[in-house]
Amino acid sequence: MKWGCLMNNQRNDELKNSVMKMLARLNAPRAVAGNTEAMKQEAEFLCSVVVKVAPSRGYTDWFSEFEEQVFSNLETRTWPTSKEMHKAAKTIAPKRPDFKDLTGDNVWKPDEYKINANRIKRGEPVGQYYIMGGGADALIRKGLVTEEDIQPYIDNLTSINGY
Repeated sequence: MKWGCLMNNQRNDELKNSVMKMLARLNAPRAVAGNTEAMKQEAEFLCSVVVKVAPSRGYTDWFSEFEEQVFSNLETRTWPTSKEMHKAAKTIAPKRPDFKDLTGDNVWKPDEYKINANRIKRGEPVGQYYIMGGGADALIRKGLVTEEDIQPYIDNLTSINGY
């Protein structure tokens, strides 16, 4: 058996023992009270819920917080429901830090030349500046379009305007 599996089994056993101790302090729900098999199944189910929501590291400290949260939310002294356990786990879960890039290096800025080059490649309308003006020269110089890409636009303008 691998070391990780041994550690995982130890974790699960410790969590199950902790849950069983917690449940021993409370009354079983009326639906299962007096029915030993039903009580056992409900206890195993609640143990499985805790095993799923508990962290893989630091679970003993986590369980102390979890147990305190469960008890603070109980309205009666009966076993918590799965929903109450999930709520308690979510309440004590650490907030994930918000990472904000404040350097400004990754700020997106639209590039008018790339935008208009893509429009030309797709055959979409562009301003005359990007067909016959300085914009056309810049697009070609930057290698974003070729003269062949712009030629249909030039032909269209000359036929319309008679240049």
